[in-house]
Amino acid sequence: MLAGIIALGPLACDSGPAEPREGGAAPERVAFLRRDMFTESTELRVVNADGTGDSAVKGVKGVAQHDWTAGGTRLAHTDNTLPGIKVVDIRTRAVTTIVPQFHGSAILRPRWSPDGGRLVFEARDSIYVVNADGSSLRKIVDDVDHSASPVWSPDGTQLAFVRRSHVPGAAFRVWVVNDDGYGPRELPTEGPSQNPQWSPDGASIAYDDGMSIWIAPAAGGAPRRILSPPCAPQCGSADEYEFPQWSPDGTRLTGMQGPNVWIVNADGSGLMKINAGGWLPPRPQWSPSGKYIVFVNTAGDVNDLYVMTSDGTSKRAVAATRWATEEIHRWIP
Repeated sequence: MLAGIIALGPLACDSGPAEPREGGAAPERVAFLRRDMFTESTELRVVNADGTGDSAVKGVKGVAQHDWTAGGTRLAHTDNTLPGIKVVDIRTRAVTTIVPQFHGSAILRPRWSPDGGRLVFEARDSIYVVNADGSSLRKIVDDVDHSASPVWSPDGTQLAFVRRSHVPGAAFRVWVVNDDGYGPRELPTEGPSQNPQWSPDGASIAYDDGMSIWIAPAAGGAPRRILSPPCAPQCGSADEYEFPQWSPDGTRLTGMQGPNVWIVNADGSGLMKINAGGWLPPRPQWSPSGKYIVFVNTAGDVNDLYVMTSDGTSKRAVAATRWATEEIHRWIP
């Protein structure tokens, strides 16, 4: 596959990993999208977890969904004007279109493999993997059913995803497949299942059923429910526990319940809730160190990106996103 390469001018943000501060490690950084409320255009920006260093990534335009390799040396993103995937080398400032227009279909959720050598994405109700240079594009699962939300296992040898038939009313279920497309298998779950996330050791997969949080052995076996609202099964959307995210050490999870952020131990104990504010999903995510959680507060006209300590004791607004949608923020590992 031919890939187009474009040289960029200097980027406003650092052209490589963040420099360590005096007496400490490099600050953890969040990349996020900011929307111009008048022109509706978007701007990719980076900010430190303490709110300093808010700066635009100049020369990178049309970013819709994005993901970063370790150290922030490469950025993969979809384009909000043309369906495709671009890779930006932050050090050399070169842009490579590794997947051009994909049969006129939208491309969603590009995610780097743990070693940074490949990307997985979803398109046309199926899941694809491509090398970082655009070569070896291949379909991992067929499109007989609707497959979505692929996530890499920590060792990069497997993918978890959700699949449902095209029969009206069919529910998503979590599946696992090898990275070459062989050995697809459905994870034993208690009913509908979505939003799978691998534990850091690769032994378990957390997911939600639209109301409760479950953890299942990745190799197969009975799942266990760790979190469920007392009103289940007759709950409103503000009561539903969704989108589990593992802490980097695998001892806790975070996610959202309506406009709130929750944190719980992996055994279901120690539940803590933080009011994120607003009316849209806060989409919390752990920082790579596990010290912080980032989320979006949509309480006002200008939506704010918040970072709080992982014990929930301190939170602060670090940037204004002016945005209200999914996939707006990603920690730079």
